[in-house]
Amino acid sequence: MTMGHKTSLYRYGKKNIQGEKIAVCPGGGNFLFVVEEMIKNDVRTLITGVTIVNEYSEETHRLEKEEGINVLGGTHYSFEKFAPM
Repeated sequence: MTMGHKTSLYRYGKKNIQGEKIAVCPGGGNFLFVVEEMIKNDVRTLITGVTIVNEYSEETHRLEKEEGINVLGGTHYSFEKFAPM
């Protein structure tokens, strides 16, 4: 509840991410091109806004699961508002 509303976690990777690199992509950053760049750079945790599994994101979630990438999400607004701050 740190964000003040419900958040999401898709634990496709390690439980303990302490000391690991993370990617932060404000707003709705759960896209294939983001995940592909993460894989190239050996990053296995993504913090973003929109993370829902639907027809547009199911392939992204499949790749994240295959590659062991954790996805933490809030809402589009709650993550995007901090980017310019």
